[in-house]
Amino acid sequence: MPINEKQARRLNIMIGEGLFAWVAETAEERGQSVSALIRAALERERRRETEDRLRRASEELAGLYRDDPELRALSALDGEDFT
Repeated sequence: MPINEKQARRLNIMIGEGLFAWVAETAEERGQSVSALIRAALERERRRETEDRLRRASEELAGLYRDDPELRALSALDGEDFT
């Protein structure tokens, strides 16, 4: 995953020896840098978090829809021709 260095920020983190050994070994096995492996892991986590937030919001809205007869009444208008 190429990085535009003008838009990139450097991040220093401290991790334990065991985790570092795993990251280094995994990156080497995959033929990528440690930085690329960590960037990909952070992107996956960001995507997962976004999906979780959307899921929770949709569940909350589904509950509101289910519990509010006025909202359900509006669905009767779906598909009606207003012209």
